[in-house]
Amino acid sequence: MTTESEATPTRSQRPEPGLSALWLGLPALALAFAITTASAIVPLAIERRGGSPLAIGLVVSGEGLVALLLPLWIGPLSDRTRSALGGRLPFVIAGAVLGAAALGALPLCTSLASIAALMLAFYVGYFVYYPAYRALYPELVPPARFARAQGVQSLLREVGLVLALAGSPLLYTLSAPAPFFAGAAVLVLVTALFVLRLRRHVSLIPAPTVTRPSRLPEARVRRVLLANALFELALSGLKSFIVLFVVVGTGRSPAAASGLMSIVAVVAVIAAPTAGWLGDRYGPTRVTRAALLVYASGMLLPTFTQSLWVLVPAMPLVGFGGTIVMTLSYTLVARAAGNEAPGASAGWYEFSRGLGVILGPIVTGAAIDGLRPLFPATRGYAALWLVQAVTLLLAVPLLPRERPSIEPS
Repeated sequence: MTTESEATPTRSQRPEPGLSALWLGLPALALAFAITTASAIVPLAIERRGGSPLAIGLVVSGEGLVALLLPLWIGPLSDRTRSALGGRLPFVIAGAVLGAAALGALPLCTSLASIAALMLAFYVGYFVYYPAYRALYPELVPPARFARAQGVQSLLREVGLVLALAGSPLLYTLSAPAPFFAGAAVLVLVTALFVLRLRRHVSLIPAPTVTRPSRLPEARVRRVLLANALFELALSGLKSFIVLFVVVGTGRSPAAASGLMSIVAVVAVIAAPTAGWLGDRYGPTRVTRAALLVYASGMLLPTFTQSLWVLVPAMPLVGFGGTIVMTLSYTLVARAAGNEAPGASAGWYEFSRGLGVILGPIVTGAAIDGLRPLFPATRGYAALWLVQAVTLLLAVPLLPRERPSIEPS
């Protein structure tokens, strides 16, 4: 394997690999299944070994920390890598092997330190895999179908998440090692099928332009990355505190929280492919801007009243608007960056996601504490919705104007 720079591919040189969006999106299902299984079951394993909530939080927070560092190296490196399997697939394979090995070894752990070390190894494998995999999209998907391909990927990611949330706890009750083995097996099997399907196409992919070491992206791309960090901040803050809002803030049962989240999940499955079609038909920036307004409106409603007559209708707005925004977020980055060094762009995209994931719970928690006197009826938790709505509205002016295609002419 060597690294080198080559000429910029033109539009006429772009391959038409004949890959369906379903094939290209399958790794997203496997990755979502694996990381959701780890995130859901490892806390149970730590608690059974006497670990504290703080210990659980520290172990799980490794995902965000690795996301801030590793993709910025892996993405550009995959731009410069040349091999018989192209520049991306060696990292996909390495990430799958490391991630699956770490998952498969987790049931053998006897101490908190060993669990933490293997979870760190899993996150390293995950973020070796994802930037290189994501960078395949600008290389393999024609601009006119890019958003729809992202919609299929988002749908498969949701399927992987739902399968893990539904199946992993059940497997854990049957046998503690079972969900970890299942996650590892799915990751290896899907990746093997993906590589076998893709290997005859990689030689057709033009090498990206790498004219200088990867530094900060240009201003246009930085604005979109900042917007994406705000998207992730809102989502991670919501996920961290919505159950507490329902149970502590409104006095309802955990089952009520599950019911509200189920509404969001069902709407998300419908919205993901719809987002892709809308993005290709009307432009991802225009659609994202409209979706942000719907998303923020759904967030604002529960700020002022916690009646179920408001909460239940607000959830479809949150699910539909949020899914469209998150589905089209990488499309926005790819269009802003063009087809030069897609690995570097994917690395920065993952970095912005990690930044939002880390800041979301911190910013939201601080706001709940600081605004508690304004929302005494919910012990401050209604501030959750206000913070997320404001965060989403701040992202609107950062969105760029529409651009005709992902590639430069």
